[in-house]
Amino acid sequence: MSFSKAKLKRFNDVDVAICGSPAASNSSAGSAGSATPTASSAAAAPPTVQPERKEQIEKFFKDAVRFASSSKEAKEFAIPKEDKKSKGLRLFRTPSLPQRLRFRPTPSHTDTATGSGSGASTAASTPLHSAATTPVKEAKSASRLKGKEALQYEIRHKNELIESQLSQLDVLRRHVDQLKEAEAKLREEHELATSKTDRLIEALTSENLSHKALNEQMGQEHADLLERLAAMEQQLQQQHDEHERQVEALVAESEALRLANELLQTANEDRQKVEEQLQAQLSALQADVAQAREHCSLEQAKTAENIELVENLQKTNASLLADVVQLKQQIEQDALSYGQEAKSCQAELECLKVERNTLKNDLANKCTLIRSLQDELLDKNCEIDAHCDTIRQLCREQARHTEQQQAVAKVQQQVESDLESAVEREKSYWRAELDKRQKLAENELIKIELEKQDVMVLLETTNDMLRMRDEKLQKCEEQLRNGIDYYIQLSDALQQQLVQLKQDMAKTITEKYNYQLTLTNTRATVNILMERLKKSDADVEQYRAELESVQLAKGALEQSYLVLQADAEQLRQQLTESQDALNALRSSSQTLQSEVSLKESLLHELLAGEAETLAKFNQIANSFQERIDGDAQLAHYHELRRKDETREAYMVDMKKALDEFATVLQFAQLELDNKEQMLVKVREECEQLKLENIALKSKQPGSASLLGTPGKANRSNTTDLEKIEDLLCDSELRSDCEKITTWLLNSSDKCVRQDTTSEINELLSAGKSSPRPAPRTPKAPHTPRSPRTPHTPRTPRSAASTPKKTVLFAGKENVPSPPQKQVLKARNI
Repeated sequence: MSFSKAKLKRFNDVDVAICGSPAASNSSAGSAGSATPTASSAAAAPPTVQPERKEQIEKFFKDAVRFASSSKEAKEFAIPKEDKKSKGLRLFRTPSLPQRLRFRPTPSHTDTATGSGSGASTAASTPLHSAATTPVKEAKSASRLKGKEALQYEIRHKNELIESQLSQLDVLRRHVDQLKEAEAKLREEHELATSKTDRLIEALTSENLSHKALNEQMGQEHADLLERLAAMEQQLQQQHDEHERQVEALVAESEALRLANELLQTANEDRQKVEEQLQAQLSALQADVAQAREHCSLEQAKTAENIELVENLQKTNASLLADVVQLKQQIEQDALSYGQEAKSCQAELECLKVERNTLKNDLANKCTLIRSLQDELLDKNCEIDAHCDTIRQLCREQARHTEQQQAVAKVQQQVESDLESAVEREKSYWRAELDKRQKLAENELIKIELEKQDVMVLLETTNDMLRMRDEKLQKCEEQLRNGIDYYIQLSDALQQQLVQLKQDMAKTITEKYNYQLTLTNTRATVNILMERLKKSDADVEQYRAELESVQLAKGALEQSYLVLQADAEQLRQQLTESQDALNALRSSSQTLQSEVSLKESLLHELLAGEAETLAKFNQIANSFQERIDGDAQLAHYHELRRKDETREAYMVDMKKALDEFATVLQFAQLELDNKEQMLVKVREECEQLKLENIALKSKQPGSASLLGTPGKANRSNTTDLEKIEDLLCDSELRSDCEKITTWLLNSSDKCVRQDTTSEINELLSAGKSSPRPAPRTPKAPHTPRSPRTPHTPRTPRSAASTPKKTVLFAGKENVPSPPQKQVLKARNI
């Protein structure tokens, strides 16, 4: 784990803002895109009737079965071209969806989806002509815009969090790459260390062999010297005993001493050669020691660098923990903001209830006016029918206008039924009265003419009121058209953003899979390095055993050196004794000069030989003193041994450092898993917010479609097949929402999910391939007198009995069922 200073500086100067993922630029409007179709569906509802409705329903069932059967097998990803945004930091190859699952936004599907979201009422397809309710619509549009701005702000906030987490993941990826480089360098250094240790072992083995050979030679020489010393002693004793008798034998003894001196000279020369070889070996050993010292210094520098790296990793771990705490705090703040938004929605609902009450009062006033007009118009059946038609038209226009709102439909139906029943009753009553009073008509013509004049005045006032209302309705229609164009543009832009977000999601999923593969590879390499370290520990133990054997051989050599020194001292003592004996011989020879005058020359030669032997013995003593200096070599061996022990301690420290590095990698993996779980939770919260937004925006126009029925004129045309299709629309919407929720709940349990984008595309394509039925317009309005049939499940009698189908997450009121069960329910229906 040796890093240069420049590389460490680059490692510490990594900028987090640079490490943005390709999903950061397009994720600012992801959740708003899923909610706009429902908002635009409230404004623009197509009035046409689709003749292929049954074929679309069958296609939806087939797509749902295919999704349930092959959702786990769609794991094919194609690698797209490099984006311009992520070109600088391409860590992994990003995937793309297969061509059969790519999301193609078509305007026809979106228009049909938006039209079906507004409801199944027939009044939404016809244009508006009366009913002045412009301030209500303006307040509604303003509240929608405020809700959109708040959602966009929250989505941006969540996307910023996701971008920060993705940048942190990129930083961790760079850390892993740098750790890989460090592992490669460690491997190279380990190989170099093993090669150096092999060389040292070979050198030590060669030195051991040479020392063994030298020991054998010295042992042989020592044995020869002992034998020679024994021979010399015998000769000296014979000289002392038989000196007086065998003076002549001195010449032979001197010749023997000369031969012995020659042998000693040859031995001394051999010993000098051996000493030169030993000095050369000592110089080689000193060079090896210098190399070992340099290697130890390098390894100490590497350990210091490894310690710095571990400290940096600990600092990054602490920063990651602080980021996690900040994320938790931000999540709590988001939950509080969501609660405040729910309170604001409740306040808006209360405002809508107040507006509904005002409309009820207006309708009651209108009913009193209509009854007063019916009391006054007793003259002619034609005028009564005309006024009834105008009243019906007014009621129908009011019904059409109130169907676009949320809660006025139920009251309007009751008012219409009461009005129609009252009109029919009064018709029958006044016809009977006319039959009775035709006989008395002649007397009351004057009164009728006066009443006609009053009625004409009232008709003129009503016509003026109707003109004012028509003008206001035209203004409202113009405002609605402008708003519809704006929402269509917004929906197109948001669909494009959804496509980009899906592509970015696929890229991030493949990057995550590749990152986990790299982590597994790094773990495998770390395990291999640990095994190699264990093997190197075994080799070190072998080297220790060999060093111990070498040290034992060295002790044996030292003992042999000591024995040789003792022998040298004995030889010196023997030389002193021989000198004394020679002095005695000289004194005796002086007394016997007269007798041994002829042999004086021989004696002088013996003395010269003895001087030469003394010089040679002095040289041998000096050589033994030089060998005594071998204690310095022993100190050098002790230093080598100490350095070897320090190297073993360094190997142990390196092993501990590698163990700590493995633990640090494991902690980093745990931190990455925690970050992935946090990302999954944030995504689940985003999806929940999207679904809640869909539910709220589908509840506003959908409640009108559930509660509002066009009247008795349109009820007679609705057949059982249309009612089944309406139920299927509700079941399709609920099945789509429940599929999305089940997929989100199951996705947190899986580590690598490659078919997420395909599943979401299949859900969206299934939702778009089965558009909701368009409302049917009545061909001829008529007023049946029979009461309303109980086959319409969308118009409950009371507000308390309305089914809460759109509530998805509040208090676990509806538990989502799996998609296969929803398909079976739809088939049973």
